[in-house]
Amino acid sequence: MSSKASKKKHENDETFFGRQTRPRFLIPTTPCIYNSRVAKHTNHIALFLLIALVLAANACSRSTSTPSSTDGDSHSNADLIGQAHPVLPPPPPPTNAALDQIEIGDRAMLDGDFEAAIVAFRAATHETPGNPDILRSLAEALIAAGNPAEAIPVYTQILAIDATDQTTRYNLGVAQMHLGNYREAELAFQRLLQSDENNLPALFNLAEAYRKQHKLADARDTWQRCLALDSENAEAHMRLAEAFWELRDFEAAERHFRTASTLAPDDLDTQLNFAAAARINRNYGWAALAMKRALAIDRTQPEIWNQAADVMLTIYRKDQELERLAEAVYAWEQSLALDPSQEGIRERIDTYAPLVEGIDVGTPFGP
Repeated sequence: MSSKASKKKHENDETFFGRQTRPRFLIPTTPCIYNSRVAKHTNHIALFLLIALVLAANACSRSTSTPSSTDGDSHSNADLIGQAHPVLPPPPPPTNAALDQIEIGDRAMLDGDFEAAIVAFRAATHETPGNPDILRSLAEALIAAGNPAEAIPVYTQILAIDATDQTTRYNLGVAQMHLGNYREAELAFQRLLQSDENNLPALFNLAEAYRKQHKLADARDTWQRCLALDSENAEAHMRLAEAFWELRDFEAAERHFRTASTLAPDDLDTQLNFAAAARINRNYGWAALAMKRALAIDRTQPEIWNQAADVMLTIYRKDQELERLAEAVYAWEQSLALDPSQEGIRERIDTYAPLVEGIDVGTPFGP
């Protein structure tokens, strides 16, 4: 989860802390983060484990004349789009030369040499054109090497052979997301969901594709479908809250930020967003609680201390409780200690500190 907050200003002059979009890939059947803040090559460790699990299955399928599907589903072409399709002839089995190249490619994948794997799998496809298992291996190598644009025509070729391959259709959608082709991603996920309406990763990414196209109502409705399948998905609550925020429904946004803050108590973005929404709705007690949680996560950012101080000052102005003002002064002092150049904060301390002299509030924002 993120530990840094990126701020957006809204018309109401409250601060909303958004998070960076992180598309999710399915390689081959487990959702994982592909475009993370960590260097791309570190993501390959998880890929190695996945590849090791599927290599044996791939080897078995290549020795037969029946096309395989990496998703393991038994849907027919008719199930996928609601109408019958002609039965396609089985793909050609790999030649001996293709099998040799496949072995080279598999070994290169396990060694992390993805470029060598690409060369080997391309050679195998030339030896045995139209074999979907070889094409899947090529697509996996291209994604592992960070080449989603080159993987897309391979995915399209696989789907021309086997339109029921849901894993390939999902990966096609995510590759389009990674390239910023959100309309194409939307179409891919919609097509997949025609036969598997409860596919949670596809729903999540479809909602994100809608949001990227500013189709906020569609994004909201789709994240609600995600939550109908998994009501304790903190990320879905967070994204749904963001959609409500952009739709100016701040009460609904606060509700879902609050739920996300409970489900993900150690996520800084969630706590800061919850606090911002609670302040807009004048639920200052919830805002104070969220800011205390945020400071329990990260006490090193002056801006977070200033946000907490502003909440406590608002409560003081409302209820005239000097203890709340003392807490505000304490938070400003912590912020100023982290960044002494804040003249405005120094002036606030000079203004309010004399009013709370002698009031001991201890450490109101944790250790």
